[in-house]
Amino acid sequence: MPIPPFCRRSRLSWSWPARATLVGSVWLAAGQILALIAWPFAAYTIRAVTWFAALPMANLGLGWVDPIWVAGFYGLLFGVTSAGHLPSLPKPRWPSIPVVVGLGALAVGVFVTWDNVGRRPDGRLHLSIFDTHGGQAALLRTPSGQAVLIDGGRSPITLQHQLGRRLPPFNRTIDWLVLASSQEQDLLGLTDLTDRFAMRGVLADDSAGDGPSWALMRTLHEDGTPFAPFQSGAALDLGGGAQLPILSADEGDGAISITMDRAGFVMVSGPQIDAFAHLPEQNPGQASVVILRQAGEVTPETAQWLVGLAPSLVVLASESGDQTSLPSPALESAFTAERLLRTD
Repeated sequence: MPIPPFCRRSRLSWSWPARATLVGSVWLAAGQILALIAWPFAAYTIRAVTWFAALPMANLGLGWVDPIWVAGFYGLLFGVTSAGHLPSLPKPRWPSIPVVVGLGALAVGVFVTWDNVGRRPDGRLHLSIFDTHGGQAALLRTPSGQAVLIDGGRSPITLQHQLGRRLPPFNRTIDWLVLASSQEQDLLGLTDLTDRFAMRGVLADDSAGDGPSWALMRTLHEDGTPFAPFQSGAALDLGGGAQLPILSADEGDGAISITMDRAGFVMVSGPQIDAFAHLPEQNPGQASVVILRQAGEVTPETAQWLVGLAPSLVVLASESGDQTSLPSPALESAFTAERLLRTD
């Protein structure tokens, strides 16, 4: 088809992502097929940027710079780039279309193959904690390759983006959805989750909550997804020696633990810590990492109880505009800044 005049100077308007978006707005299934063509190139770009950004010295803080130096730098850059033009080069001879298509298909096949190889189970336990603009959301990859999503945070777009980066492109399956909290700030991110990801099982107190996010629970019930009750003393066997026991389930606000060998993770809220501090029989023991929500409600007494768990790190599900999610003065005084990590 002829290219409109206003698009001749920009191939971006007719790129595969643009085509997939245009076709998908009319016919979703066809748009998804076209999106598979564009996916390897977008994924490669994101992976390359992420890898280079993780290299030492990839990010250098210059501090405050005088605007005169900034203006001078851009003036010099403009002068160098506009001083002359490159000599005209001979027009390249492009290979035939079958060769281009064959090489492109081969490149896509190699990338997809190695991407799936890199996501295969490695016998280790991986826990990714997301910044979903407040609330709690985490993905657990088990030694046997299971994917366990814990809560969802506040942002559906951010949650789906994070899951898309960590799950295989052709296996969008979540083996267990664990709802440790019934608060809307921890569940809003689950909205429309079933449109892109399949659920094999849900561990939840499905009698708690009546907000918009609980429409997902009704949808899963209607689809026949197996449910297991979220109650104290229950546990999920994640394979490879990994366990997910439920420490407490109090009116929809639960605390869970994730254990494997000598490593232990505890996901708990500030009010629950206060209850644990007064009930020694519920002490979960030592924890390598504590994931804490509602950190603003941690009192001096409960902060010392938290210190007794001897965590190497305390990760806060925080949002800069939410005071209840920010660390309380007692929590900040109990741990050094290096041991307190905020998702925001």
